[in-house]
Amino acid sequence: MLEQARVRGAYRDVRVSVLGQPLDYADDSHDVAIICGVSTPGHAPPESFVELIRIIRSDGLIAFTLRDDETPPGFLEAIDKHIASGAWRLVACGDPVATMPAKDQAMVHRYWLFQVA
Repeated sequence: MLEQARVRGAYRDVRVSVLGQPLDYADDSHDVAIICGVSTPGHAPPESFVELIRIIRSDGLIAFTLRDDETPPGFLEAIDKHIASGAWRLVACGDPVATMPAKDQAMVHRYWLFQVA
């Protein structure tokens, strides 16, 4: 899929990165990060926020989804930690939404939006 994006010229920069590990981007190099469906058990850990905050410029935005029915361990604590430290501020937190209504009505996510300090 990344190769198709590269061939089509859909993005200026196409890289493979692993959330939770150091990202190969300069500090304050991006305006926005949008993360959907990866803040789940076995995928990106709550420590991912540290690198995202680092690469998003001041006043930039970080948006992500997070399971609300089974919130993965450590995420709410990490969110609160970054609010308390002043690294980001909560802009919006949506109501729970069934994200797989045809498959699993009980699986609900919440949309979060933060502004980096």
